Amino acid sequence: MRPASLFAVENLSITYTTSRGALQAVRDVSLDVAHGRFVSLVGRSGSGKTTLVRGVLGLLRQGVKLTSGRVFFKGGELDRTGVRSLLGREIGFVPQSPVAAMNPVRRVGSQLAEALHNREKPSRTQARAQCLALLDKVRLDDPERVLAAYPHELSGGMAQRVVLAMAVAGAPSLLVADEPTTALDAGLRKELLDLIRQWTVEGMGVLFISHDLDLVRRYADDLVVMDRGRLATLDALTNGGET
Repeated sequence: MRPASLFAVENLSITYTTSRGALQAVRDVSLDVAHGRFVSLVGRSGSGKTTLVRGVLGLLRQGVKLTSGRVFFKGGELDRTGVRSLLGREIGFVPQSPVAAMNPVRRVGSQLAEALHNREKPSRTQARAQCLALLDKVRLDDPERVLAAYPHELSGGMAQRVVLAMAVAGAPSLLVADEPTTALDAGLRKELLDLIRQWTVEGMGVLFISHDLDLVRRYADDLVVMDRGRLATLDALTNGGET
């Protein structure tokens, strides 16, 4: 691990328990994210990207487990509990499905205010002002209306920005975003990536997961390629693969 490393994974392997026995979904993968760096983890669908990310964040479902490897944050080694304790504070996470990440029966404002409470305990008036500022930060028009809305009342692009606002509400040092632009049109994808890229200029580290090499290579400082659960070269994507 480099001295300037913010977040590092060393020799991580993850195994699924199936009816046919153990299946190794991630094999001996290492990566490193430094302060102010945009690192993109790319690979075809099914290459193990999401499994890797959910593994290092302690979000694996039952029957899936880390079988080897180490995770470091700001120079210290973390266990599974240690990583999860940082979510919403030091580490912001944007999952693949923004609507599924929100509670369908609670208004956006309530959920965004709860995300703020992960880091501090603002008054009601302060929380509202901070929520409006967060929605402005992710460039959402008419933030008052968005705060009053339910998740199903948002467009795909709006929902994605709300979840992004929730992820950065705790002013994290690291943002982990798992395929956050998949459901967006080309214009919204560029706008979202421009925004995240700007945050790296301000010092945030970013781990951005995508299958779209052509998209992320214009933004990433570093590319980490996965294929069939392992680290690979760009040839795995460019020679007949999905980009």
